[in-house]
Amino acid sequence: MPRCSQAPNTNTTASNTSTLPQQKKAPSPSLSVLFRFRPAPHSPVLCQLAPERLLPAAKLVEAHCDAINVNLGWPQEIARHVNALNKVLSVPVTAKFHIFPEGKLAYAQMHERVGARIHTYHEQGGKKSGLASYANISAVKAAVRIPFVNCNIPFSSDIARCLAETGTDAVMPTEGVLDDAALFHGLPSSSPPFFSFSGHPSSHTALDAYRTPTHPPCARAAHALGSSRAPEA
Repeated sequence: MPRCSQAPNTNTTASNTSTLPQQKKAPSPSLSVLFRFRPAPHSPVLCQLAPERLLPAAKLVEAHCDAINVNLGWPQEIARHVNALNKVLSVPVTAKFHIFPEGKLAYAQMHERVGARIHTYHEQGGKKSGLASYANISAVKAAVRIPFVNCNIPFSSDIARCLAETGTDAVMPTEGVLDDAALFHGLPSSSPPFFSFSGHPSSHTALDAYRTPTHPPCARAAHALGSSRAPEA
């Protein structure tokens, strides 16, 4: 997610963006929602916690959120904290991480093994700029079974291309949304999420991620919002 804005925007949702400027080259309406987060009052954000404070803090907000997201950043070794949270919490744990030129597949598979339910991947950082490497995204997507999200989408016109060329399950904005707060304006929002965290369906939308009609086999365990049947592979 964008820096300093990990909490969903409290003023802009999919239902109240009619006054925002029209986006250019919006993706096809055939794309559907992958998952949704609740509005900001139900989405606590914990910032820069020391490792020893992570689990107690997560327990405090566990009953008030749909999932716990761990922003791993560069120090990949703290993936062990995903494992610790996953063993104790009743809500899913997701992970956002950077991928190094070497070891990227091993890092992604490690996060999956320790219990992360969704990967979000941000390649850019430091002196890097521009689009993420679609080759890297494709390689990691092929190496894991859980839903995989590319969170380097500077322009709305990149969304459909990224989904088509990489096979990733969804996209997220990063710095691009700071330049264009209406980055996702004009995208479809009426279809139910394909993936929602079991037992934590949300009826409002503060952040939507869009996906193509196919999904890895792990989706069999997911619950579609508003439906009792699990999605087919």
